[in-house]
Amino acid sequence: MAITAVLDAIGGILPRLFTVIDALVTDRDAAEKLKAELKRQAMDLDHAEQMAIYAQFAAEFGKPGLANQIADGLNRFVRPIMTYGTIGLFAFMCFNPERYRAMAENAAITPAWLWALLATVIGFWFGGRALKDWGQFVAQRGAQAADPIAWHGPRAPVYKQ
Repeated sequence: MAITAVLDAIGGILPRLFTVIDALVTDRDAAEKLKAELKRQAMDLDHAEQMAIYAQFAAEFGKPGLANQIADGLNRFVRPIMTYGTIGLFAFMCFNPERYRAMAENAAITPAWLWALLATVIGFWFGGRALKDWGQFVAQRGAQAADPIAWHGPRAPVYKQ
């Protein structure tokens, strides 16, 4: 920010400026008043910078609007809905097997491209988390591969006579 640059410049110049004031101003009271005024202005600039930072923070992390809340809610509901739907299918299969059989027959005639599309959509929903977990798994296995004791387990102690 421009204010930060100004404050950095003032912070570096202020002690030198006080030395110049002491050298040029012969009246000590006037010199102290001038120094106090310069310090006050520097503090006002610092306060203005802090208020600008707080305002930016409030705008960025404040209460989201209705559209953001709806989108966030929909994004958070996908995995639970799929989980409860799968459990519900198994419960439905137990309580109404005839109807479930009809649904399974309909699923059997679904074209392959539609199944591929469904797999792609589900892969995008769950793939990000799976890739992140896979990366952590690979990193952990790499650390174990570098340490033979962690990879093969502890070895029996060798006793020398």
